[in-house]
Amino acid sequence: MTSPTLAASARGLTKSYGRGDTLVHALRGVDLDLPAGRFTAIMGPSGSGKSTLMHCLAGLDQPTSGTVSVAGQALEGLGDDALTRFRRDHVGFVFQAFNLLPMLSAEQNIRLPAELAGRDRDPGLRERFDRIVDTLGLTARLTHRPAELSGGQQQRVAIARALLSAPAILFADEPTGNLDSTSSAEVLALLRQSVRELGQTVVMVTHEIEAARYADDVVVLADGRITERREAAAEEVSPLGDACCAPRSAHAGSVDVDRRSTRTPHSAASPAYAPRDARDAVTEGRDL
Repeated sequence: MTSPTLAASARGLTKSYGRGDTLVHALRGVDLDLPAGRFTAIMGPSGSGKSTLMHCLAGLDQPTSGTVSVAGQALEGLGDDALTRFRRDHVGFVFQAFNLLPMLSAEQNIRLPAELAGRDRDPGLRERFDRIVDTLGLTARLTHRPAELSGGQQQRVAIARALLSAPAILFADEPTGNLDSTSSAEVLALLRQSVRELGQTVVMVTHEIEAARYADDVVVLADGRITERREAAAEEVSPLGDACCAPRSAHAGSVDVDRRSTRTPHSAASPAYAPRDARDAVTEGRDL
């Protein structure tokens, strides 16, 4: 049987913070393979190490020991500048905060990283852009600024921005944390759809069981170790607006795409996301 192509892998991954009496072991010898073209959910209670694992896999943080490989590239040998370029070219990010520039339209926000990377005229980019915005149901919203969009629509713009560069892997860190239940189901269905229709590899950190139902695989962490890995019964989702975009436990009915989020978005992401400069922040979809 042929082994699946891997989007990323980790071997013997450890991460420790502090020293002496304040020493904390966030990761304790993690081995993990992430097959390409699948949706993997990483779950665990607070303090389990799930966000730290994602940071190390994405090249946002350096492990204390062990190795990480993404798209066939070993990350431990890359300097800061090379790592920034690698993330820009091969890794997509979707965060709990939408990280959209308020003065730009939805289309401009989606295209900005490609423009900063000098790839806005690449052959096929317009075709991919059109396909992504159509798949995500954004065609009618491209001229709107973030303040004119609901929370779910803003997160769809963030997903489109992450997908446009055709990253080897897309990391989503609690992507529904700032959304109401309707918008959450909508966003999760769209991530699922990107795997099925675009062949995208998605790795999502979440503490919500309902969110993990959309994944192909579920990895469970506790105390810095993987305690379980299993295949999940991924939700079958239809194009945007279909009733089955919602989890089984949600109320049936069509998605109201104009419904405003009832939660207030966080204004900043984790300190681990702090950019080296404004260009790095926008390229990786983080707060300036």
